[in-house]
Amino acid sequence: MKQEITSEKNKELELKSKKSMLNFKNFSLMKKQLFSLVMMLALIVIAGTSAWAQSDGTSTNPYVHANGSSHTLTVLDNANSSFAWTTNAAAADVTLGATNGNTLDIEWSETAAGSFWFDVTETNTAAPAMACQTTVRRVYIFIIDFDVRVYVSDVNGTELTLAGLTACGSGTTAFYGNVGTSPAADAFDNVGGNAGALGTFDPGDASTIRYIGLAITWNTSSLPGASTFTPPTPDEMTFTYDVTTDAGTDFISLAGNAGTTGTVTVPVTATADVFVATLLFDPRWAVNFTTSTNAVDCIISDGGVVVGQERTVNETAPGLTNTTANEIILGAPATSTISTN
Repeated sequence: MKQEITSEKNKELELKSKKSMLNFKNFSLMKKQLFSLVMMLALIVIAGTSAWAQSDGTSTNPYVHANGSSHTLTVLDNANSSFAWTTNAAAADVTLGATNGNTLDIEWSETAAGSFWFDVTETNTAAPAMACQTTVRRVYIFIIDFDVRVYVSDVNGTELTLAGLTACGSGTTAFYGNVGTSPAADAFDNVGGNAGALGTFDPGDASTIRYIGLAITWNTSSLPGASTFTPPTPDEMTFTYDVTTDAGTDFISLAGNAGTTGTVTVPVTATADVFVATLLFDPRWAVNFTTSTNAVDCIISDGGVVVGQERTVNETAPGLTNTTANEIILGAPATSTISTN
């Protein structure tokens, strides 16, 4: 009897064990299926995000071009086809190349703003002539703009603090005077340099060097829909400048251009979208002088090709001014000649 009971219990335990194993296998299978489902959903989301992130030239997801940039629109050149391009952009917005080929060259103006469309009508010129031999395709383009901020900087384009806007001129801290051995124990002799006189130091003395930085900020917040924009990588900027200073003839040049006004081109720094121009002054003594610089008509290029131009309305945009703060260059005291009784 005992043996029968023991046998029944063993069978019961064996059955429970099999059920447990079956449940564990089912649970493992469910986990694998759930993991696969999650991965599939993740791939769908990633694929969808990737697709949405690409501008495709539709009205809700237009291509993106910058003010002042040049581009070419292209369709395949099918045999026996003629082409005609039209646009809703005004002549003030864009300059068009020939409109009767499978390509269209366009150059955006500095004032263009918003979205525009271009239609290309392709006609099969092979006989017989039928209405179905004409196809029209439309593409949309959005114009993005940028602001240029002009500021007092160091040679690398880093903005100077308020304290850094006042500093000695180069000639007042080194190569000073015409007596003694530079840079130690230099002095003026007792002939030149009367009290109150303004003067330029010896021609061999170091010039006073100052820098202005010009930094680009793209207005990406204006992009419509899911459009994306990859900023160009300009290697130089051309701009028109106006230096305001009381240095008089002690002002030498900006970016190598003599005169307080002019147009210059400067290279990009090690930091993308930041450019630096160098100002030179003759060393001065007796009186301090101030200087500030305004830069407008900023055009950025890459390999000699224009890739963007700042809109005129952005040159006075709040917070991103095109004029530097006033910078003060200190002159050394104009010590009088020494007299004796």
